Amino acid sequence: MIDYERGTTFAELGTFEDSGRAWAKFAALGYQFKVGSQWKMGGALAVMNSKTYNGGTTFVAMIPLITYDLGRIKLNATYLPRVPGYNEIAAFAFYISIPIVR
Repeated sequence: MIDYERGTTFAELGTFEDSGRAWAKFAALGYQFKVGSQWKMGGALAVMNSKTYNGGTTFVAMIPLITYDLGRIKLNATYLPRVPGYNEIAAFAFYISIPIVR
């Protein structure tokens, strides 16, 4: 994570149980603009693999992202729209980030 006057660049790696109850893995690079003292809004280019999405084939997607920055912990939210043939259900995702490097 690198902070600039107007925004933050970041890289994320993770795994989660998706809406189809399969384990999904992802890696992302992104940028968020600072909106006030604790809010950030932006997006990430992510590579993801899950049995639930895209027929189990790894894919790349743009992910919108809003973050509430509590300092050492970040609260994140995103919306993943329904895209026929790739993602058959729309979903909201909420997750916590704990930066390794400051």
